[in-house]
Amino acid sequence: MKKTTTYLIIMIAFSFFYSNSAIGGRQSKCSTEVQHLVYSSNFDVSEQPNFDIFDSVCKPLPQDDNQILSSVLVLNENFYFIWIVSIIDKANTEVLATYKEYIYEDATIRVEKGRMWLDTAPYMLTDTTRAVGVRLDISYSGSCMSMASDGNHLTLFDTANIKDKKLRPILTSLPMTYHRNRGDVFCSIHNNPTLRKIHEQGKSYIQVLSTKTNGYNDLRVITKTKVIYYPNRDNEQIVLAEHRYKNDLKFDGESYLKGNHDKIPSLEFNEIVNLDHLLIEKNLLNETPKRIINNTPLNKALKKGMSYPEYDSVEAAISFKENMQEDLDVVLDKPWQQKTLIDSDDSDRYRYHPMGAVVNSSLYLLYVEKNAANQTISIYENNIITGENHEVYSTKNTDLMFYAAEIDIKDEKLIFSPDRKKGVFYCYNIGSANAIYECDIKVRSRSQDDEPLVSPNNRYTVLPYYSVSSSMKINKKEFNRKIKDWEVAYEAAVSRYIDNPSSITYGYKTVILNDYKNYKSEMLFSVGHADFLIGRFSWANDSNAFYFDNSGAFACIWEYDIVNKKLQKIVPEHEAESPFYINFEGRDFIIYLEGNNIKIATP
Repeated sequence: MKKTTTYLIIMIAFSFFYSNSAIGGRQSKCSTEVQHLVYSSNFDVSEQPNFDIFDSVCKPLPQDDNQILSSVLVLNENFYFIWIVSIIDKANTEVLATYKEYIYEDATIRVEKGRMWLDTAPYMLTDTTRAVGVRLDISYSGSCMSMASDGNHLTLFDTANIKDKKLRPILTSLPMTYHRNRGDVFCSIHNNPTLRKIHEQGKSYIQVLSTKTNGYNDLRVITKTKVIYYPNRDNEQIVLAEHRYKNDLKFDGESYLKGNHDKIPSLEFNEIVNLDHLLIEKNLLNETPKRIINNTPLNKALKKGMSYPEYDSVEAAISFKENMQEDLDVVLDKPWQQKTLIDSDDSDRYRYHPMGAVVNSSLYLLYVEKNAANQTISIYENNIITGENHEVYSTKNTDLMFYAAEIDIKDEKLIFSPDRKKGVFYCYNIGSANAIYECDIKVRSRSQDDEPLVSPNNRYTVLPYYSVSSSMKINKKEFNRKIKDWEVAYEAAVSRYIDNPSSITYGYKTVILNDYKNYKSEMLFSVGHADFLIGRFSWANDSNAFYFDNSGAFACIWEYDIVNKKLQKIVPEHEAESPFYINFEGRDFIIYLEGNNIKIATP
C-alpha cells in the first residue's frame, strides 16, 4: 500500500509540472494523474483498483492559479454515480477540500458525458470571499415534454470557510435553464399536426447585490423567458411573448436557497397554464382542427379475429335523433370492428378496469381480475401483440374491484392504490415485468360522473349533467383561475341550458363542453331518454373526440367527434362499458368490457 501511494504522488507531481491540460486557463478534462489523486483521496485504491472515472473537468481557480477546481463523476459498481468536487493544491499535489454527493438515475435524471461545466464567474460573497460553481445538466424529460423540465443545475461552493477539508455548498442545484409546455401535450414521436406546440423557454443568471444578510451579499436570480409557437412549417418559430422574472436570495447562515426551489424563477412561472389564447390574439389560428384519419393498415396480430357486429338501421338513427335537443349528426349503422382479448372461459373470474398503453412500440392491456375461488384480486398485464402475460400485483383487499378504484395509467406507468384507507400509491413500469414500487404519484378514480373531464391538451372540459345540483359542483376557480371573467361567462352559459331544472332532473342527459381556447360553453347534446345515463369517459389523444358508455335501452359505447359534431355508436352491444382510448401505429382503438370479456375495437 505504501509503495502504491508513493508512486502515485510522484506521478502526479510530475504531471502537474508538465501538463497544460491540468492547469490551463480553460476548462478541460482532468489529467489521469489528477483523476487518480481525487480518487485515492476518497477511496481505498488497494481495495478498488479498477475504478471507473466516468467524466471529469478541471480549471484553475481565478483567485489563485496555484489551485485547481475539479469535478469528477465516478461510476460505482452498483451503477450509481458519485460526484466529487475538489480544490487541489497543484504545487503540493494535495486535495485541500472535497464535496461528495451520490446521484441515482431514474425517469427524470440521466447522466451523460460532457454535461459538466465549472463556473468561475465573480460570485463575490464578501469583499474577499469568492464562491465557485459547478453546473450539472443531468435532468431528463424523455421524448414527450408534456409539462416541464429544468436543466443546467448550478451549485455554488464557499472557498473561504473550509473545515475538516470539506467544501461547503451554499447554493444547491439551482436550475439555470427552464422549459414549460404552454400548449397541447406534444410528443416528438407522435408529430400530430393538430396539436398546438407552444413552449416557454428561459435562461437565468445571477447578480451579486450590495446588500448583505448574515454577512454575505444577497444574490438576485434573473430569468428571461420567451413563449415560442411552433406552427409545424419548416421548423418555423414565432415568439408570442417575452417575460422577465427576478428573485432575491438571502443567506440564512448556511445556504441561499433552503426550501425556496419552487419560487424560482417565480410561482407564476411554475404554474401549469395554457397560453393558446395568445394564438387567437395574434390571429395565428386560421386553420380548422382536423381529426386523425385512421388510414394506417391494421397490425397483423390485431387484425386476426376482427369482425364487424350487427348494427342498427338508418331509421333507428332518425328515431334516436328526434330525441336529441341539439342539431348534430347521429350515426348508428357504422360500428367499429372488434375482437375478444380475454374471454370469460372461467366462471370464477371477473374482470374490471381494462386499460391500454403503448410502450416501446408494443401494445399492452392491463386489467384487474377477481378469482372467486380463492378471493384473490390481481392486476394483470398482457402484451396484445405477442400474447405474453404477467401478474403485476395480487391482494385480498377488494378496493381495486370497485367502480371508483384509484387506478390509471400515466407516462408509461400503471399507478394504483390497493387500499383507499391507507392512501398509499404504487407504480409499475409497463412492459418491464419488474416489481411494483411505492411512488409519490397519485391518481383519481376514472369514475368521475359529476366531475369535469379535462382533455389531454387542456383545451376542453366536458361535463355530463344529471341534475342541477351535480352540474354546479365544478370548482370553477381551480379550472379557470387564469381566464379573466370566465366564471361569469360560464354561469351565463349554464343558465341557458338549465332554465327548466326539472327537465334535466327527470330524464334529460345533457353534455356541456367548455372551450378554453375560444372562451365559450356549449351544449353538445341532450338526450330525451329517461334511461340514457352517461357513464365513463375517455379522450382521444388529439382532444378532438371522446368516448363514453351509457346505460338503459340505448346502452352501448359512443364516440363524440367535436370537430364534425357527430355522435356515433361504435360498439352496439348493450353490455359494453368502460371504454379506454389508445392510439397504436396511427389508428384509434378502444379497449372495453363486454360482460366478463375484455375486447378491443377499431374503425
